[in-house]
Amino acid sequence: VLLGSPDIARLTALDDYVLWLLGRSLAASGKDAEAMATLDRMITEFPDSIRVDDAHLKWAESATRAGQHAKAIQRLAPLAAADNGAALLLTAKAHEAGGDQAAALRFYRKAYFRGAGSEA
Repeated sequence: VLLGSPDIARLTALDDYVLWLLGRSLAASGKDAEAMATLDRMITEFPDSIRVDDAHLKWAESATRAGQHAKAIQRLAPLAAADNGAALLLTAKAHEAGGDQAAALRFYRKAYFRGAGSEA
């Protein structure tokens, strides 16, 4: 309730953080459509935020769970092209959830080799 309050934007300069935190919370509670909308708003309104890459990742996780595999893959494409280990792993999972085992295997391999040293 507090994170959704309009007073946060009026009283603080933490708008991007609040939207990011709210989106993560919604995703963690399984409210994927709401999480995607909130994270998309954060990404659109604060493209220079230090949390924008994580917002893309969380958005893609929610989209994959919601059955929107192609949208998740498309959203992750720029991060995956930059060899972001988490994006490569999520792209593999989205392909796998969408039934494309060959692409999933290709991205799992990329995550293993190019994401070395990352949490992914």
